[in-house]
Amino acid sequence: MSIAEAGEDRAIQDPDRGIRLGPGDAHTFINRAIAYGRKGEYGRAVQDYDFAIHIEPDSAQAFQYRALASQRAGDRAAAVKDFAKARNLATAEEWARIERDLGRFRLP
Repeated sequence: MSIAEAGEDRAIQDPDRGIRLGPGDAHTFINRAIAYGRKGEYGRAVQDYDFAIHIEPDSAQAFQYRALASQRAGDRAAAVKDFAKARNLATAEEWARIERDLGRFRLP
């Protein structure tokens, strides 16, 4: 196992403990999903974003990040749907940041 892989495993283990202690915190699921995404485990990332969205259904960030994971997993239809949902939920400031981050991705 490389040092980078060990770091990602640690990034997953820390939120695992947080989820056991406080399973109602959407950001803990988002943090673990980010770690899964960095490891290329996009399916697992999407599952954690699903949990985060279930806990916090108005989280533009969770929809944005799930869209990215879906896109990387090859599910463009899900990505477009989630980007549209993020656009509808985001404040003007949040959406400006999202657009800067995602300038290469176009919504219909």
